[in-house]
Amino acid sequence: MQGISCGTVTNISIAVSPYEGTLKDKFLNTIQSCDGRYEVPLPWKEQHALLPDNYALAVSRLAPILKHLKRNPETCLWSTTASRKSNRGKE
Repeated sequence: MQGISCGTVTNISIAVSPYEGTLKDKFLNTIQSCDGRYEVPLPWKEQHALLPDNYALAVSRLAPILKHLKRNPETCLWSTTASRKSNRGKE
């Protein structure tokens, strides 16, 4: 590949990792022409680590918010009214 630096052309080499090479091969082997357009599957990693479940964290963050709203219901009404007023300009 060639690049331009201050008016002079220099040679640039780009290293490709083994994963990128495999991904390119998979792309080239799975590309299909369908109704005048090209289709290719998304490049998901075949062996990936499972993501942790954040349900307990979400519930623990929601609990104090619900407690606050139960003690101060006017906060919820103010929030709803403010949201409605801000959405009026978008209609």
